[in-house]
Amino acid sequence: AARGPARGPARGDNQQTPFFLAVLAPQGTAYVSSAAPVLYWALPKATDKTLELVIYNPHAEDFAQRVPIVEHQFTLNKAGLQSIDLAQHQAQLEAGVEYEWSGVIMMGGENARSLDMVSSGTIKYMPLAADLAAQIKAASSREALSLYAENSYWYDAMALVAQQIPAEPGNAS
Repeated sequence: AARGPARGPARGDNQQTPFFLAVLAPQGTAYVSSAAPVLYWALPKATDKTLELVIYNPHAEDFAQRVPIVEHQFTLNKAGLQSIDLAQHQAQLEAGVEYEWSGVIMMGGENARSLDMVSSGTIKYMPLAADLAAQIKAASSREALSLYAENSYWYDAMALVAQQIPAEPGNAS
């Protein structure tokens, strides 16, 4: 079955587009321990364009018939790390179900959709096993980051990193 738009960072095909969109997601499906996680994307340059972020309900076999559980538009008037908190949109992921999420920037308007920038990833909500949750609770931030990553909880690791950025903006490690 078709997966839809290309995954990972994407640039527009237009030479006048000096920026890219990247949903922050690994190449394969990764886990998240929250039913209503925060998802991140990066945009290295502000633009007057709008980002449409969609998280698809995976139950429809045909991509064209998928019903979004979240569909929200963002003004991209700032560069850098940006996010959406699913809890603020009353959206929850079902445990054990793989979801696709994508960001689309319409570069040429409704009549030139071939110029759209599209970036997507997949996510699966899997509650933490009790022993792993206990290890993470007892761990330092750096140790928790390693535990999340070692156990394929990529989105939790990303959230932990994102929480550290304001506290240590110059820390590149």
